[in-house]
Amino acid sequence: GEEELLPAGVRVGGLCLATTLHAGERKCFKAVLLRVRPSRPRLLVKFQATEADEPLTSLSAPSSATAYVSAADLSPWVPPERRHNAAGYALRGGAASGPGPRGECRRRGRADATRKEPDRFVAGPAGGAGSGAGGAARGIG
Repeated sequence: GEEELLPAGVRVGGLCLATTLHAGERKCFKAVLLRVRPSRPRLLVKFQATEADEPLTSLSAPSSATAYVSAADLSPWVPPERRHNAAGYALRGGAASGPGPRGECRRRGRADATRKEPDRFVAGPAGGAGSGAGGAARGIG
């Protein structure tokens, strides 16, 4: 049945903490689980408020009012004042990989540790590449 597809403490029609993309980052939101479908991702949620239980605004809301998410992106809703937060995660935002077991978003784990920083362009000496000098000055041509 659908119960085996849901995280412990999450039920259809109930509040949950759901993770989705917002402004290019994964963030958690208070949501209602609307239904479960056979295909993946299986769980349809409707976003209600921010993770800190503040009303959604045009800047704080996800791009869509509803979204299908996986079970790994859901946990039971726990009001912010009742959350135990041993990890020190700030409710003001930040990257998150999904809701934690006590209703808080957790920080990214291994993915961030292995992520390579983008290469940065370092300008060479005057007259070198990137200085605006023509190709002949760089020995090209």
